[in-house]
Amino acid sequence: MKPKSSTLAQGRGLFVGQSLELLDKHDRSLGAITVSKIENGVVSGTFSPTPAYSQIKPLFDELVELVNEQLFSHLDEIDKKIEEWRLHLGSANGVPLPDIANVQAFENSITFEVKATPP
Repeated sequence: MKPKSSTLAQGRGLFVGQSLELLDKHDRSLGAITVSKIENGVVSGTFSPTPAYSQIKPLFDELVELVNEQLFSHLDEIDKKIEEWRLHLGSANGVPLPDIANVQAFENSITFEVKATPP
């Protein structure tokens, strides 16, 4: 599948249909991602968690709970805990990928923002 140039630019090297992995600071795979949409630097897609995801899942569950209960004053705290995992993208072919932020990974879906161009 050949990416559209506008979609490629928005995703800074990512494209719809691309297969990626969500990795933690130890380069451990937390799950497989298939990119389904890129809009204004926000990427969304399907997410298939690995068993290692269970270690960070409680943080994402807490994030959802805070949002649902409108406890927005606590979001910075949970965001910092998620940032400590230094989540990043990986690919089977080792192509450099952009940095990501504001990751929200759940049992079947994921969204994140693209921070910068690949090194």
